[in-house]
Amino acid sequence: MGGLGAVIGGKTSGRKGAVIGGLIGAGAGYLIGGQIGRYLDEEDRKRASEATVAALDKSYNNQGKPATAAWTSNKNQGVSGKTTAKGAGKDCFATQEMVIVPGQGTVRQESTYCRKNGQWEAA
Repeated sequence: MGGLGAVIGGKTSGRKGAVIGGLIGAGAGYLIGGQIGRYLDEEDRKRASEATVAALDKSYNNQGKPATAAWTSNKNQGVSGKTTAKGAGKDCFATQEMVIVPGQGTVRQESTYCRKNGQWEAA
């Protein structure tokens, strides 16, 4: 998944058009919004972002059929999640993102992303 900046939470902190794509690094990175970002550390946000992009790409490459990508934290025991994406119109996809955090339970959110110029953008 070379060069990945990612967004989880359709309207990240109220801002539309956040882009999935770009570089992880100084000034780029990924944005996490909504309920999910509150419960994850930086490494887990990255893993969740990668799963979201993987699910979107799989669904996109399979004519909008549902696709799921899961992840598990490497350092936070019991923390895991998954994203399911499916077509929701011309080049747009609905996602259901879910994270399990021990002591906090299961956190879910729904988002919509559209593919523009080869990159995913929150709708």
